[in-house]
Amino acid sequence: MASMTTLSLSERILYHVNAPELHRSSNVVLQEEFSALDVSVSDIVAIFAKVEEVRDAINPSSPAFLGPS
Repeated sequence: MASMTTLSLSERILYHVNAPELHRSSNVVLQEEFSALDVSVSDIVAIFAKVEEVRDAINPSSPAFLGPS
């Protein structure tokens, strides 16, 4: 057993899991990963929106800098 690679051990374990349960488990893991990715992307979008606000506020040609028209 010590000579077995991790991959072959994982393959042996997964062989004993029925296909529907394996699909459900895989889907749950993927949903968790996509959810975490969605949160990260939303955070990045919010940061870029703030950066644009700051850029527009300090840009002399921006409407925010010139004041109301």
